[in-house]
Amino acid sequence: MLATSDTAWSVRRWASEWGWDNPNRAACTSCICSGLHDGVLDWLVYSSAADSFVWLPGVGAVSLGQRKRRIQFCSEKGGGFIRGSVNWKNTLAYRKGACQPASNCRIRIHRSNPKRPGRYLMYRAAVIGLGRMGSTFDDEISSGGAIFLPYCHAPSYAASPYTELVAGADLHAEQGAIFADRWGLDQEHIYGDYREMLAAERPDIVSICTTARHRAAIIQDAIQAGVKAIWAEKPLTLSLAEADAIIELSARNSVAIAVNCSRRHSPFLTEARRMAQSGELGDILQITAYTECYISHNGSHAIDTMRYLVDGDVEWVFGEMESDEEAAGEEDLMGNGYLAFDNGVRGYIRAMPTGIAPWEFDLIGTEGRVRSLSNGAETQYYRWVPGGLRDEGLPARAPFPLPLSIQGTGLSVIADLVNAIETGSDPRCSAEDGRKALEIAIAMRESHRQGGRRVDLPVADRSLRILSVEIGGDAVPARVRRLQQEPVVA
Repeated sequence: MLATSDTAWSVRRWASEWGWDNPNRAACTSCICSGLHDGVLDWLVYSSAADSFVWLPGVGAVSLGQRKRRIQFCSEKGGGFIRGSVNWKNTLAYRKGACQPASNCRIRIHRSNPKRPGRYLMYRAAVIGLGRMGSTFDDEISSGGAIFLPYCHAPSYAASPYTELVAGADLHAEQGAIFADRWGLDQEHIYGDYREMLAAERPDIVSICTTARHRAAIIQDAIQAGVKAIWAEKPLTLSLAEADAIIELSARNSVAIAVNCSRRHSPFLTEARRMAQSGELGDILQITAYTECYISHNGSHAIDTMRYLVDGDVEWVFGEMESDEEAAGEEDLMGNGYLAFDNGVRGYIRAMPTGIAPWEFDLIGTEGRVRSLSNGAETQYYRWVPGGLRDEGLPARAPFPLPLSIQGTGLSVIADLVNAIETGSDPRCSAEDGRKALEIAIAMRESHRQGGRRVDLPVADRSLRILSVEIGGDAVPARVRRLQQEPVVA
């Protein structure tokens, strides 16, 4: 692998010195050749536009294809195909051995990326729901804290060294046109029907950024279409039964699902979790969240962050909702909850109005304490120092370990998903984590319905649901409502 700023002439000379011929030029749009060297088919491809090389050991054919400026490769070994696509200009293909016809060349591969030495596979990514979270949310962000840019889906795919954004789907033609123009896609790759997009584009990774009303059905369709991974907005589903079906189907088809409960990718909260797991905070006693929100929609963020920080599962809850009338219905609502974790930690979430404590988390251990304040704008660390009454010690603020660099939140999600694809591991916030956040919220509401009784998990009635507040008015895209200055939930 080599990335260089050499001219094409220098590249040709370099290739010649190393014994590589050049049977193909970009002008040879119909030529299909394969190279054979010591029984192994080898290719070296250089793009002056991309300024990078791809070495393809054991790859059977190179084609400059029927699609404009598309370069294609396929294996004659009958398996392990790698596919993708990229628009390359001024492409030079070098090969070792004789040039001979190759057939059935259907598999496309991305260029090598200089940011990922030694790898040449990039994943085809597509977005369903091309509005606010799918494309434009980052325009609203003016400072870091809870999230870092790129954050939402399209800008993250465009910036990631792992992915190429190849297509989008949206019912609203205006959003499709804006998306295509902003992200440099031909209109032919924008679809009104996501099913057509899945069939025609065959993406590896799909983002589901639609209203939660349709999210469960779209996720299942994407799994059945053969995608490798899904990046889904939260909440994962409206009902527990829908979440159960998605998790069963994804497991059966080996599809990784990441839910966009993005605080798991905060470098500060990740460090707080590391400190807790390493014992630096002693025995963890309590996690408190001050997060004014609706308990399903942004409550999914709050509940999931609590679980993440204490590395435990909730066994039972008490809940208090904003009113008996609200608790009796299925609409999303505010409320408070007391959570009992299986590792002995206790949690309290205040999702009713929090006053001067906006989106704060307080993690308390026997030897240390970490507080995330003002929606991630500040992180404080406290530990014992000598002193105090009868020399019993004083809690004193100490420097919180800061990261050497901060990666965009969306880039972290994509890297995590790619790792899940390639290793079979679960994403950092999996579909199971999304289900548990919803289940805890439902259990809190059920506790209120039952007069404040303790409710054990798992919840027996899987038909129970909460209609996330985001589906209100969802006939009009959130991006448009934002432009019209109508209230919209983040």
